[in-house]
Amino acid sequence: MVLALELDDRSHGRRARRVRDDFVDEVLAACGIVLLRVRAAAAYDVAALQTRIEALVRPVSHGPARRRREGV
Repeated sequence: MVLALELDDRSHGRRARRVRDDFVDEVLAACGIVLLRVRAAAAYDVAALQTRIEALVRPVSHGPARRRREGV
């Protein structure tokens, strides 16, 4: 399994960026890559990120790739 992580800053609220984000989401899902979007911040709770990542990569059914969008 491959997981991609994208840090979303304020620019992700703009229409052009949302269009680009939708495109990236579709491409990664088609490739079977799980995408975790995290709001960009000055600091991160490493334990919380680790928990979220582990939950996404934990073996589950072989259904379609999932993505999770946070705070956008």
